[in-house]
Amino acid sequence: PQALESLDGIVVLSDHSRARLIGAGVSQAKVHRIYPGVGKPAKAIAGEEALARRQAVVYAGELDVGATDHLIELARTLAEPTMRGWTLIIACRPSPEDAPMRARLGRELAGAIGTGRVEIHGEVDDMNALLERCAVQLFVADQVQRRVDLPLVLLEGLAAGLPLVALDRPPVRE
Repeated sequence: PQALESLDGIVVLSDHSRARLIGAGVSQAKVHRIYPGVGKPAKAIAGEEALARRQAVVYAGELDVGATDHLIELARTLAEPTMRGWTLIIACRPSPEDAPMRARLGRELAGAIGTGRVEIHGEVDDMNALLERCAVQLFVADQVQRRVDLPLVLLEGLAAGLPLVALDRPPVRE
């Protein structure tokens, strides 16, 4: 907080992050929240036929222990007969902190990865192309820590017309 006191103002994207900074001792007058704008989707999924071509679910976020647990559970659900044909796409930038979770996903989902029911990506060159393959985006991280307070990839997905299924956790609940 001391390093932030020299700034004229701090802009955050959620009330959650604003409260955390104020709670850490940053002057309330310096912390300003703006909600990021998401306009009407330019490419909303149009009809059941278009949706049928998009039988993938994407998670693009941090790999914490809770997210890893949820993703493993979802991947196992995709093996059920009613979910056949669906793919779970996990697209997370690698970091030293998530190496154990990434290794666990590789071990526990090796069969699903081998059959193509699960894809694990690191850095994604064209996120829009990846999102266009998907019917829904997930956000199942227990908390947002290492990056911006509201993951921009969620806003990208919403702008692309993808519905979002998220855990009821701050700041995403906003």
